[in-house]
Amino acid sequence: MSDIVTYVTQNPDPFAEGCANTGEVADGIVFNGVDPDAITVCFIGRQSIIEAFGEMHRLTPVQVKKLLKAHEDLKKKESERVLLENEVRRWRDFGERMEENGLVIQLME
Repeated sequence: MSDIVTYVTQNPDPFAEGCANTGEVADGIVFNGVDPDAITVCFIGRQSIIEAFGEMHRLTPVQVKKLLKAHEDLKKKESERVLLENEVRRWRDFGERMEENGLVIQLME
């Protein structure tokens, strides 16, 4: 997705266990092409990224986490909407095929 960073589930550096900034063991990113002095890769953990984003946009880490959760919830709802839309389309297509083949019974009121 990006030439600048790569997402990793844990620090890939064999000489450092956690984030270079906090020491926290978590998922994060590796900056591709950055050659740090004391370690083999430039790994930055999730909490450091959240705090950096907050600083850049004048938000607290709590606000950033709320925005991230809201974004994830929105993505989930969007995928649910697409699934439901596809299901409705399948039922409509089925109904149209039934009508085309004369298999629909009209009910009298």
